[in-house]
Amino acid sequence: MDLLPLETLANATALTTTLAAHGNALSLNQSGDVALALIYAVDTGGTGVEYVIEASLVDEPTSGDWIPLEEILDTSGTAASGSLTAPSSRLVRQITTAQPSRLVVVGARGCRWLRVKAKETTGSSISAAGTLTVHARIRIG
Repeated sequence: MDLLPLETLANATALTTTLAAHGNALSLNQSGDVALALIYAVDTGGTGVEYVIEASLVDEPTSGDWIPLEEILDTSGTAASGSLTAPSSRLVRQITTAQPSRLVVVGARGCRWLRVKAKETTGSSISAAGTLTVHARIRIG
């Protein structure tokens, strides 16, 4: 198994209170497992960051081609005619000021691109947004 060089997808990009893609998407031509290091730097007014990892299966994705990498089913769904009807929701992860970084390892085999969407969390208005840095390394084999 080989490790590809470390890539920086986002270098201290400013957050907003709206969930948005940050930095570049990661090309997964030689995909295996991907390790993502997410580093949050708080400024004034923010309390943390929420993020979602998304993937695309197409070569040149547009906005509708991105899919949450992990989806969980709402268990309130009911079975009808042999199939389960339940809404899917995104798995939203959080980073807080007490623990400002995360290492997330994801299996992305079969995916073509990977990206991180994030937003600052706060109980009030943000006078100066924090930043997010995302590093990635792919393990192939």
